[in-house]
Amino acid sequence: MIGTPLSMFSNIVHAGGEFEIFTGTCGASSGNVPVTAISPTILVNKVELQKKAKPTVTPALLPRP
Repeated sequence: MIGTPLSMFSNIVHAGGEFEIFTGTCGASSGNVPVTAISPTILVNKVELQKKAKPTVTPALLPRP
């Protein structure tokens, strides 16, 4: 998702009554950081998305030994 995350709150149409726990990682400049979040399911009427840039891989100058 892109844009201001707080703007998403104004787009929530409905929230469910049951909660789910998410455990994963968040990318930071120092590396991935473990995170855990708990949230109800939500229905939103608008979400901004952006395609993730593919990393450019430079081929090796010499073949592997």
